[in-house]
Amino acid sequence: DNTINRIARKDIELCKSRTNISFKPLPEEDPRRRKPELHLAKQFLNWKPRVSLDECLKRTIEYFRSLFEN
Repeated sequence: DNTINRIARKDIELCKSRTNISFKPLPEEDPRRRKPELHLAKQFLNWKPRVSLDECLKRTIEYFRSLFEN
């Protein structure tokens, strides 16, 4: 299950952060649930993920760290 909450917890873990997740009320116009149709990308574009979620997060963290190191 790749919920935003799970991704946020994983990101905090990989960053070795002590950040706490807080939950705020959504704006009225915000969709209650987002559900991308990845099977359509697979079907019509022959697309599939090439890296795992963990690897994607690690690469993203490395990228942003490099921005702040300079």
